[in-house]
Amino acid sequence: MKRKIWTADDLEALSAAEQDDLFQASIIRDLSDVPPELQPLVERVRARIQGRIAGHDLPAPNAS
Repeated sequence: MKRKIWTADDLEALSAAEQDDLFQASIIRDLSDVPPELQPLVERVRARIQGRIAGHDLPAPNAS
């Protein structure tokens, strides 16, 4: 399903409540719901986070 691309004019035509509803609906809360075209980005971020958790991306401590 193709997602709508909203222009500034489209958004300005909505009430504040409608804009808020649209924003809330756009938030992806489950990674299994990420569109296929964004999966490579999710995988890069996942790998970076796992590297940080493992301590690979931490800066060297200052020798004071």
